[in-house]
Amino acid sequence: MLLTLLAALVISAWRPLDLEDFLIEHLLTGLVFAVLLIGTRRWPLSDRAWLFIGLYSLLHILGAHYTYTQVPYDDWTRAIFGQSLNDSMGWERNHFDRLVHFLWGFLLFVPLDELVRRTGATARWAAFVTICILATASSIYEMLEWSATIVLSPEAAETYNGQQGDLFDAQKDTALALTGSILAMALARWRWG
Repeated sequence: MLLTLLAALVISAWRPLDLEDFLIEHLLTGLVFAVLLIGTRRWPLSDRAWLFIGLYSLLHILGAHYTYTQVPYDDWTRAIFGQSLNDSMGWERNHFDRLVHFLWGFLLFVPLDELVRRTGATARWAAFVTICILATASSIYEMLEWSATIVLSPEAAETYNGQQGDLFDAQKDTALALTGSILAMALARWRWG
């Protein structure tokens, strides 16, 4: 999995759409991977958890290459299915960032839940704490995005923040992460016990 992610990162570094945004996006990526590699020696994760981390990471790498607001998923759906996903859904904005926020909660629930359970927490308590951590992390990320907009040039801030004219972008992104984690919790409890 690590080799796949490193290969994807190297490939995505080839002519990213916005180099400054690409580098900003991957500042946290490097830190998170370092913590994961160090931490999982002490608290190993299941193959399922690593798969979910890997899938989320691949989506993040894709988003960083194109910038989240310009991932050409609509062009891809038009090429594959002959119609625009945005037109079919009545969307006027690029929703790739919304998908990734939802998947933050959905895909990262299992790995984090495994770690919380290792503290001796009951399944219910671990699920509650995991959902709280994912929602809090999502909110903190949105605050970091907002802080970056104060420091960066207006153009770089818009590219990085990606509100696309939606004043409630941060709230919607956080709500999607929370929804994803709740759905993952329900699915995990029903399917995996």
